[in-house]
Amino acid sequence: MRSDNEGKILDAAIEVFAESGYGDANARELARRARTTTMTIYRIFKSKEGLFEESLREVITRSFDPGKFALLILEDIRGRDFGAILSAALLRWYAAMPRSSARLLAQAWLSKNPKWRQMADSALDSIISILATTIERQLPKRQQDKADARTASKTAVTILFHLRMRRPKASTGKEEKDQAREAETFLDYWSRHGFASAV
Repeated sequence: MRSDNEGKILDAAIEVFAESGYGDANARELARRARTTTMTIYRIFKSKEGLFEESLREVITRSFDPGKFALLILEDIRGRDFGAILSAALLRWYAAMPRSSARLLAQAWLSKNPKWRQMADSALDSIISILATTIERQLPKRQQDKADARTASKTAVTILFHLRMRRPKASTGKEEKDQAREAETFLDYWSRHGFASAV
């Protein structure tokens, strides 16, 4: 269990790394936002690399936890068209994932550090696997052997993830609404066309 101080430092670190990138992240700015000292940060997390890694773990726990995502899908699994259920679950996940989390994950994904890349890959892969498994379980048996559920899921998750990590600076309420509308339009299209073409 994290202390309040650790939690504040990680919240600040996620913001700073997301805004500035790992290379340009400034320890003084991080300490200012966390309302602590740089000495305290390094005493707890040992190094900048260690702090980034813990920030990444925190982001994955908050935004890419497979159990939480499975619950989003199961919330309204009954009585609706499956494409609509899946789109609604994806949209809820997308809305719940802060842009700073997506940007931090993207940095790990694109970094030269193999451990960070593997952590980022695993996080996205866990969401894709849940989607694919859910699709396969819901399909009639006659369609199951024709379904490329993993490809359909990978497409949906990847596009939403890239939508979320755009516009690194603080955005206006209008930009947030535009982005949410863009995601909803994609999910609606994917639900009507992408899922159909995958089965």
